[in-house]
Amino acid sequence: MEKELTQFLGFINRFVLLTQSDVDPMTPEIKIIEYNKKETILGFNQKCKGIYFVVEGLFRIYVLKEGNEINVSFMSENDFFTDYESLMTDTNCKCGLEAIEKTRVLFLPYDKLIESYDKSHMLERLGRLMVERAFATYIARNNSKSNRKTEQKYIEFESQNPQMVNRIPLKHLASYFGIAPESLSRIRKSRVQTFS
Repeated sequence: MEKELTQFLGFINRFVLLTQSDVDPMTPEIKIIEYNKKETILGFNQKCKGIYFVVEGLFRIYVLKEGNEINVSFMSENDFFTDYESLMTDTNCKCGLEAIEKTRVLFLPYDKLIESYDKSHMLERLGRLMVERAFATYIARNNSKSNRKTEQKYIEFESQNPQMVNRIPLKHLASYFGIAPESLSRIRKSRVQTFS
């Protein structure tokens, strides 16, 4: 797990510089969890109990709308995730998380994170920055789903996620854009022809 912790701390140090005394109290509480493709990471009948950091792999976040699964986001290497509403209100999740490919995450229980905040001002600052980052991502995602054409939204997604876009199955990506897989396939085909 040393390699995974090094990756985790390397990511954190992009936001705040932590000392060993900041890190030591929380390190024993971090667990590595592996999920197979199509395995549920967090379900609607579960409460979110901590934060996830993606070491390797890819998963989707989806909601249910009229019985259909609608993808709202994707997470891959070096992404953080938590369901803040479930975490803060101790209620069941309103979204589901499913591995798209074999995925390994570091998991830190929320109660242990709070204990670490009490011991380190820098960790508390990191927590605030991560909430701000999640909120900014939420706003950007909602703004990108404005009245622009789907092709423009796809081009933006592709440019922001070049390493991820071809790893996501067509049906999941189409669901994210709210279109049929055939329509997304046409958009991709026209993009390839543009560059040929």
